[in-house]
Amino acid sequence: GTDLLAAARRYGLRVPDDLLLVCCSESTVYRTTEPPVTTLSLKPRRIGTAVVQLLIDAIEGLAADQPVEQVIPTELKVRTSSQRRPPRTTVSAPRSRAGG
Repeated sequence: GTDLLAAARRYGLRVPDDLLLVCCSESTVYRTTEPPVTTLSLKPRRIGTAVVQLLIDAIEGLAADQPVEQVIPTELKVRTSSQRRPPRTTVSAPRSRAGG
């Protein structure tokens, strides 16, 4: 994510004006980048714990005959890098006609 922010700057792209950015990460560093980067957490610790428990159940013979389905919710932390700003509209004063 930080490399993408740097590359965008090198190419003259502005986040989020020209490019929206979301990273899949557990790092807290993205709270302090400029702009702060939106992150998606896949909850690796919860996934790891669930997988180990399934493995223990299988070794102990407690595994079901059918495949086990577990849903581990992700967490999206929306920050400035993925929020499209409304376009700026400027209203100019009407041009006056010459000689009129």
